[in-house]
Amino acid sequence: MAALLPSDAAEAAKRSAGLLKSGLGDIPPVAVITGSGWDPILEGLQSKGTMTFEEAGLPGAGVEGHAGNISLRATGSGDLLVQEGRLHTHEGFSALEVSLSVLAMAELDVRVILMLNAAGSLMPASLPGDLLLTADHIYFSGDNPLRGVPDSEGRSKFVWTGDAYPEDLREMIKMCLPPGTPVEKGVYAFVGGPTYETETEAVFLRLSGADAVGMSTVPEVLMARYAGIPVAALSCLSNVILPYTMTGLTHANVLEVVRVTASNLTGFLENFAAQAYMIL
Repeated sequence: MAALLPSDAAEAAKRSAGLLKSGLGDIPPVAVITGSGWDPILEGLQSKGTMTFEEAGLPGAGVEGHAGNISLRATGSGDLLVQEGRLHTHEGFSALEVSLSVLAMAELDVRVILMLNAAGSLMPASLPGDLLLTADHIYFSGDNPLRGVPDSEGRSKFVWTGDAYPEDLREMIKMCLPPGTPVEKGVYAFVGGPTYETETEAVFLRLSGADAVGMSTVPEVLMARYAGIPVAALSCLSNVILPYTMTGLTHANVLEVVRVTASNLTGFLENFAAQAYMIL
């Protein structure tokens, strides 16, 4: 697939939206984007149709733990549009290409998105498998997904991000987790990857105000803000970086921790759907 030009983003999103509607039928207003290792969260939710990223006019996913599908999943409160996995800039995609699916969701009148990811913790007291709700982010990248995107249809690329993660949605996510599930709020730092942080980089990130660091989500959040879609972002802290314990960390380790955690969140997406449909 040729590189996506900012001037072509709107047309590409409309094309993808048309393909999704043609392949899946009526698209629900509530969406979920899963990240590395989060696939067990979908267990028990009936699939009502699935398309690959390529069938939806998107680049194919290439990272283990990212299925690269978009599906409709049934819940007792209404269907969910689920993006099973995501693209990353460290795969060679631009931030715009990574977030194109979110712009397509806007074309389909999606009105709230839950984004799930894996992250490394910069908080010494945390443990692998802990959960973190993003309250703010730091975007350590010069490749903003809105760079060069023309203002159109009432949208401006000069997006206010001070309230990128609404508190009411964060509180709603807390309510949806199984009783007794510990979850903190904090600041997520985006870095491009795919290499993990050096000790000095980890210290720098902590001093910058970050509580966790990862290689995804923020480009999609910025696109969602541009498109006017409220978002919540939940991280599984797959490893603890500070005090520095990065020796031997692999992507397989990350996937293992996240999959165990996701397997224990029984009923989470059912609860999320119920709450989301109540507020729409």
